[in-house]
Amino acid sequence: MPSLLGFDVSSFVSGAIHWAEVMGIRGREPLSPLTRVLPHGTTLYIENIVIDSDIEATTMKLQVFTADRVDGETLLLERTSSRQWKHNEPVDLTSDLTIIAKWDESNFFGRICFGETAEFQQWNNMLLDDDRFPLFALLSERPVIKFATETDNTELTLTFDIGAKSPSETIPYELDSFEGKRAQLDNAISIIQEAVNISEAGHPDMPSMLNELGGQYFYRFDLTGKLEDLDNAITSHEKAISLTQDSHADMPRTLDTLAHLYQSRFKKTGSLTDISKAISFEQRSIDLAPVTHKKLHLGLINAAILFRSRFMQTKNLDDLSEAISLGQKAVDLSPLDNTDLPTWLRSLATWYRSRSRRTGNLSDISEAISCANKAVSLTPMGRADMAAHLHCLGLAYQSRFDILGNPADLSLAILQLQKAAHLTPEGHNDMAIFLSNLGLSYQSRFEQTGNRADLSDAISFKQRGLHLTPPGHAHLPKEFSNLGTSYESRFKSTGNLEDLSQAIVYKQKSLELTVEGDTQKPLRLNNLGSAYQSRFRKTEDLADISEAISCSQKAIQLTPEGHPTQPMLLNNLGNAYEYRFESTHNLDDLSEAIACREKAIILTPEGHASRLIWLANLGHTFEIRFKHSGNYNDLDAVASYYSMAAKYSSGRPTFKLVASMRLASISKELRPSKSLEAYSTAIRLLSQVAGLEETVERRHMNLLAISDLSNSAAACAFECGRLDLALEWLEQGRCLVWNQLNSLRTPIDALRAEYPDLANDIVRVSRALESAGLRFEGGEDLTEDSHTMENKISLQDEVNSHIALAQEWDSLIAKVHTLPGFEELFQLPSSSTILQHLPKAGYLIFVNVHEDRCDALAIRSGDDQLIHIPLPEFSSVKAAALRNGLQDRLNTSGIRMREAEPLTRGMRLERNAGMKDILGELWLLVVKPILDGLEYSKHLSGPNRIWWCATGSLAFLPIHAAGIYDESGPVVGSTLSDFAISSYTPTVQALGNSLKVPRILNDKKAGLLLISQPATPGLSRIPKTTEEVRAIQNLTKAHLSRVLCLEGEDATVIRTRTEMEAHSFVHFACHASQDTKQPLKSGFALHDNRLELSSIIGKRLVGVDFAFLSACQTSAGDEKLSEEAVHLAAGMLAAGYRGVVATMWSIRDLYAPEVAEYFYSNLLDGLETLNGENAARALHDAMQKFRRKLAIDGLDLESSLLVWVPYVHFGL
Repeated sequence: MPSLLGFDVSSFVSGAIHWAEVMGIRGREPLSPLTRVLPHGTTLYIENIVIDSDIEATTMKLQVFTADRVDGETLLLERTSSRQWKHNEPVDLTSDLTIIAKWDESNFFGRICFGETAEFQQWNNMLLDDDRFPLFALLSERPVIKFATETDNTELTLTFDIGAKSPSETIPYELDSFEGKRAQLDNAISIIQEAVNISEAGHPDMPSMLNELGGQYFYRFDLTGKLEDLDNAITSHEKAISLTQDSHADMPRTLDTLAHLYQSRFKKTGSLTDISKAISFEQRSIDLAPVTHKKLHLGLINAAILFRSRFMQTKNLDDLSEAISLGQKAVDLSPLDNTDLPTWLRSLATWYRSRSRRTGNLSDISEAISCANKAVSLTPMGRADMAAHLHCLGLAYQSRFDILGNPADLSLAILQLQKAAHLTPEGHNDMAIFLSNLGLSYQSRFEQTGNRADLSDAISFKQRGLHLTPPGHAHLPKEFSNLGTSYESRFKSTGNLEDLSQAIVYKQKSLELTVEGDTQKPLRLNNLGSAYQSRFRKTEDLADISEAISCSQKAIQLTPEGHPTQPMLLNNLGNAYEYRFESTHNLDDLSEAIACREKAIILTPEGHASRLIWLANLGHTFEIRFKHSGNYNDLDAVASYYSMAAKYSSGRPTFKLVASMRLASISKELRPSKSLEAYSTAIRLLSQVAGLEETVERRHMNLLAISDLSNSAAACAFECGRLDLALEWLEQGRCLVWNQLNSLRTPIDALRAEYPDLANDIVRVSRALESAGLRFEGGEDLTEDSHTMENKISLQDEVNSHIALAQEWDSLIAKVHTLPGFEELFQLPSSSTILQHLPKAGYLIFVNVHEDRCDALAIRSGDDQLIHIPLPEFSSVKAAALRNGLQDRLNTSGIRMREAEPLTRGMRLERNAGMKDILGELWLLVVKPILDGLEYSKHLSGPNRIWWCATGSLAFLPIHAAGIYDESGPVVGSTLSDFAISSYTPTVQALGNSLKVPRILNDKKAGLLLISQPATPGLSRIPKTTEEVRAIQNLTKAHLSRVLCLEGEDATVIRTRTEMEAHSFVHFACHASQDTKQPLKSGFALHDNRLELSSIIGKRLVGVDFAFLSACQTSAGDEKLSEEAVHLAAGMLAAGYRGVVATMWSIRDLYAPEVAEYFYSNLLDGLETLNGENAARALHDAMQKFRRKLAIDGLDLESSLLVWVPYVHFGL
């Protein structure tokens, strides 16, 4: 080899490289460890520790470890941009700190630790085995650790890199000052450049020198940030590659390095050329690497990150798809012990979700959920990145909910997002986005359920997220927009204009902060337009709706054709046009609305949950136009779109139900058969709107808005002459919650005989579902403790377990229905099935009250004939008037609760509001026509049994007492009691369940439990309760060996519940209350608390027979839930009692002992022991005797009616 100035070139090059090594620059041979001891009392000031990474935003940590402690002191690094984190906190040393610098051939790694001892090395290995390795991160700025003592004030520089896998890779720290380091690099670059310059073009070491030179340029760029050094690094490596054969063993690594350099310059300049070149070189590196290379997965994930970076710049979906393909290959090739694998999986999940947002592809969401789940399962609890994995999983579940509308996905999303927030320390950079996304999921659940507690949580979390987001942050516009949406939702829920004004302010602020070209701008315009729509509907200011239309139009103009958000934007613009039409009646607006909605449907793939909404909305718009134009083509369109919405494969059942009800309503006059089909669909959907995955409380709330569905359906069936459907729908569509409870308790002896394992599973799940259903969700008045994240996670776990049970129940029932002979088990009862489970004697009479018509339907055991009795003189308006008249009469009489003070004798209202007039109208308009239809008047040999099942306002009226009364007494042959012994039942199924279980007089169970509360703490005294229970004890002691009286402080909730299980009869003489907001909290006032309805129906009482509820309003349910019979009497039937005596309004304490004595005397007449078989007759006879007694006492007719009419019998 030629020489220069007498020097051998190869020796010079070797010396240059050696000089670089000596100067602390990366070399080929490891150096001995360098140490620097900092004494305790030193304060470290860590500055410019900036991590630059393509990996999704997460917590980055620098950890300080000691040899005697497994847990290091963690110094959190604060995020300063979407890809950077910075630490700026002083750390006081409490013991000596030894900084150790070591070398490795391939990478710079670093660790701060205490001591360099054998004990430390042993502890370090244990730390690695436990997979709790400190984080190392590539620095993009000059890193400095300053430390200060009384005598020393020094700067040190640190170098980190991501990816330490073993102790040998835990190197190094540079201990030189910044200026010293720069000088070393300058000298090294100068020497190696000189070596390159003097070497011949074909020198065999030229590629190595160029690579070394490029490396030193990059290190100086990393130290100074000067782009010139990065350009020189790229130039050097490109020259090295040009001189290296593809077959050279170092070529893949060199190409990978060059790809990294171009990626670094892309981050600085944003040049698409740079990122494209990075991709090109990385792909060449992968192509040249052997397929068996142990680090091939690293190249694949690097290439995937590069493609994803280019996608973020260009929005070219092909780049994202390539990133996903390469990332999936990397994940598949990676060993499970790769500590980076969970992070890769999380990134891959994010990419899948990103592509799904663009394409609407459900399979991508499924892959995202799978990847995120794997990331969570591979990450030990306690790892800092667990929160990020959980957050990613939560977002994936939320995305699937957005597409399919399955509440189970939303519940899972909320739980994962709660856990992510809970694991994230206060002040952490990711906390803002975690809380904001959790708020979005609560917002989604509010929109699904209407539960204001969810909306309150949504606002709270979004506010906290906004507060934690620093000014100028890229997420700030989104935070303002999302919070504005929640305030708008609260306005829609409460009508408070202040909320709407705040919503508009936030949404305007969001738009102001959104830069031109931001892909989110269309959504923010749309959100602002939505707020203007809401304000227009409140104020009818046309300027608002014009602004709303303008915002929506701009949003659509900025959105690429075919973008997944386009259908939503079009639908909202359609809403705005429809709202303007309602004010201006300009049919052009309706035409525009229809055009927008039609295009939204075309652009939305089949199966997407939103398509259901677009279909229903389009049907509604056509319905509006038909009502204004009378064009029957529009009516055909109405029927078509509502029908498609009602039968849609996915989406919220509530939307389908509303569509089917609208279809039924619009079809009545023209196509009655179409109405029947629509109502049939609606009745089937009821069990989904109030499904078993919900609490009973929530099911009742869901049913509030559709409480008249069964009445409407039955009225249509009567109109069409379909008595069988009328019977089925009155049974299936009413008392849904009771029917669900009864279904869970269906005897399965036959199934157990053939399939015992399946039967055991059904019993297990049914009992768990009962328990889950009776829990209370709470509301906006929760305690402070309930707002903690731990409590929310616990509650959400309950919700998710409840949903899983409901899904398992559906699966079990589907399995049962495949078994021969069990196809109808747990099915909704058909008319023929209903007729099979009736009492042997008497009629069961449904009375349907609807605005279109009123009808009675009578059925009886052994008779397949359904007897239809139209009630043309009665109406829903009349029923409501009688109900209001009764309420006014009671209010005027001061009857609200059972109190000690007697009513004023002779108190009466005007004649048209008197009790006798109400009962007379019931007789003439309802009861007498029914009796005539049944030909009761032709045989008066003795009273027969009738079970009444009334609907609407009629359910709150005393049908059993209907008749003509005057001061001399009832007119013979003109009262129901002359012809029948009346009972009530919530449903046929309630009677059928009692009939299926024969009355067994169990000596161990036979007994009477008496509950007496003459002076319940906090309530008015009812002293006659003591006299009442004493009279009962005297009457029954000869017939029963077990009579237990719990009075005063002995009558606690727990004791009462326990004794109810041990006694076949129970008699409550106490206060009772009806909670109209939470019906299941209605109950009996005992000494220490209230025995709630939820607690009663939660008991599966076996062998119980009869309950007497001598308390106020024990059969008066919630009028808003008239078809659900939510009252204490029905609850006692659900708990297992075969018969119940209850009261429709508060009773007079003065007469309670007499009523009890008359009743029990009649019940025991001719019997050796007490049983409830003749309870209805006993009450009937007791009331006849009691009426005569009141007349003898001189009580006027009105007062007498108020005293005896409230007593009613339920059940057998």
